[in-house]
Amino acid sequence: MTRRAYAGWLLLVIFARGLPATVEGNEALYLGGTVPGIAEGKKGRLDTSDSSALAFLLPKYKWELPFKSITRIEYGEKVGRRVGAAIALTTVTWAGPLLLASKKKRHFLTLEFKDAEGSAGAAVFELSKVNYAEVIADLETKTGLKLEYQPAEQKGQKESKP
Repeated sequence: MTRRAYAGWLLLVIFARGLPATVEGNEALYLGGTVPGIAEGKKGRLDTSDSSALAFLLPKYKWELPFKSITRIEYGEKVGRRVGAAIALTTVTWAGPLLLASKKKRHFLTLEFKDAEGSAGAAVFELSKVNYAEVIADLETKTGLKLEYQPAEQKGQKESKP
């Protein structure tokens, strides 16, 4: 097998599994908001196991938000094609167009809340495909709020409900 063919098959195996997601497993990515002490882009874990508060756990920091402080729960997703990966794979092998058939889906959770002083706050997280439905179900149960869906981003995209 030539080097080029070997490299092509190696890339095909890597890309066939899918590129690593922004978040994997039980991770959550803090995208932004008004939470003090957490920088945008920090990965941690959203823990809904406590009966009174949601926790965002980082290696050296823990942010807690009482469920009763949450005023709104919003979910949205963004579906896209793996165009960049397909282009990269096409330069080495014929299999690049096959990758265009695969889709990546990102899950976003927005929480609006009142902080201890009564000021409005918000936090936006990206959740993994592994844990988004469970986190949302727990939040609905423990806050008593109904989940709101953000409109689909792509034209013609159907909303899917967790």
